[in-house]
Amino acid sequence: ATTPRRRSHTTQPQWVRLMNELSQMDKKPKSSNTTPKGFNPKANVLETKDNYNIQLAIPGYTRDEIAINVEKNTLIISSSVTQNNDATYKLREFNKTEFKKSFKLGDIINTQDIDAQLDSGILTVTLAKKEEQKPRSISVS
Repeated sequence: ATTPRRRSHTTQPQWVRLMNELSQMDKKPKSSNTTPKGFNPKANVLETKDNYNIQLAIPGYTRDEIAINVEKNTLIISSSVTQNNDATYKLREFNKTEFKKSFKLGDIINTQDIDAQLDSGILTVTLAKKEEQKPRSISVS
């Protein structure tokens, strides 16, 4: 039986490489004592002609509870908020907890042009592509 050949990293389309890089999330908490295991907000990544949009499902969080930073070409979305645990619950199926999610940006993102909006529990981070990465048309003379 023959095994299918895998495409090498250099022959993959640029968007496939970016998706692979974006999916490299930091799932390990910085301190195992402060971040509950298993909390990992779900993300979608969409590509448009000019941008990449990361959508993160974080219902219940407010704008003031979210931190977004870029460090060494890595986008870091986090919250250090915790919910008051003094109450006595008869049933508890969710909890507002700390989280940290990281995305490697590669060299195709303009890190000086990043915008974020929170609407109905969905955080959308818009990452502008560098000008040289945007598609363009060339006229024939």
